[in-house]
Amino acid sequence: MLEKKSIFTPLLEKSLGDVLDAEALLLDVVRDMVKEEVKKYVLKRLEEVPELRVEIRKAISMYFEAKMREMYAGVLLAKSSAKLGYELIPENLKKDMWAEIESEMTKVIERTFK
Repeated sequence: MLEKKSIFTPLLEKSLGDVLDAEALLLDVVRDMVKEEVKKYVLKRLEEVPELRVEIRKAISMYFEAKMREMYAGVLLAKSSAKLGYELIPENLKKDMWAEIESEMTKVIERTFK
């Protein structure tokens, strides 16, 4: 037996969707307001203790440098892995493989600088 749908079902679903979207928006606004209040409080405390602000800035700088070193290590690891992969290719396929890699890299560079 076919299930009969009311003509009001789509309207009700849309209305509920709109209400839920409004609730999410309100929640986002309240969350942002709380963030702003916390930010004001933290900045006020940092003004009262300037040494702490200097210490936090130094720690942030160290953290950023550590993340950059991590990224650099990832690049070096990828480079070493590519070299290892190339070394594992049988000699009779290396020339063809190198041509394919060169072709793909050229395409990537061209797309990057367009």
